[in-house]
Amino acid sequence: MSRIIYSDEKKNKGKYIYANGNIYEGEFKNEKFHGEGMLIFKNQGKYKGKWENGKFVDGKYYFSDGLQYEDNWTYLIDSPYFYNEKINNNEIIYIEEKKNSYLDDIYDIGDGYCDINKQIVYDFKNNKEIRKINEREKNWIKNHCSKY
Repeated sequence: MSRIIYSDEKKNKGKYIYANGNIYEGEFKNEKFHGEGMLIFKNQGKYKGKWENGKFVDGKYYFSDGLQYEDNWTYLIDSPYFYNEKINNNEIIYIEEKKNSYLDDIYDIGDGYCDINKQIVYDFKNNKEIRKINEREKNWIKNHCSKY
């Protein structure tokens, strides 16, 4: 590693800037990442943790907005969409709201969302009715589309 910018005389702390703009800031030993440090990905988040002889051994990943990555992320609803999340089991909405959720019978069908009871498809952008669905479409949507 010849592109290290050291911040101390002992050459134990410093910064290494990759050609792609990623940056490592932290401790070094024999010109290798060693000790506490942070690998910052250009516009994409960072790893904070511990390195030994140039290899990452322990730490956490943080997204670019500061949110820490967690292995077993859970959601309040069974859906692949990323809203109404739980973080460390602290629910964002109250349990009563979940039980009485107005989204219970809403499905994402690609070109809009469908209120399965009314059998109507609405536009995502302006919530206006796009079309009505028949019983065959209703059954297909219930079996194949994602429920909100």
